[in-house]
Amino acid sequence: MENMAVASMAQRHPNWVERAVHWLSFVKLAEKREEIARNLSFGQQRLLEIAMALISDPPFLMLDEPVSGVHPSTRGALSDLIQELCESGKSILLIEHDIPFVMATCHRVVVLHHGKKLAEGPPAVIQQDNTVIEAYLGRQCREA
Repeated sequence: MENMAVASMAQRHPNWVERAVHWLSFVKLAEKREEIARNLSFGQQRLLEIAMALISDPPFLMLDEPVSGVHPSTRGALSDLIQELCESGKSILLIEHDIPFVMATCHRVVVLHHGKKLAEGPPAVIQQDNTVIEAYLGRQCREA
């Protein structure tokens, strides 16, 4: 709750406690609300970071490698959470190198290579894009 209190300070919401409990429940950390953040697992800390970002009710959320270093069992929960946020009307920019996570989570993918856009579209289209395959797997893998 201390982390949520700090995150809500800029907004000065009079009902920040309700909002904090709501977002901690959303990320499945309500039962840990009195726990010191450093005692949480790395994945739970990532979930707490997301809850902290959400307390100000932003319309747009940017997540930079949210599953980096996270236990595989937490990745599914993060994917579900991101999809639920999108369905609720939030726009999310996800920067991630875990391609299976991206393909399972995102409805639209933009592939960058050396700062230039290679491809854009639904995951199924991106997986079949020859430019993407050649850039990331190489010509030999494509021919194999």
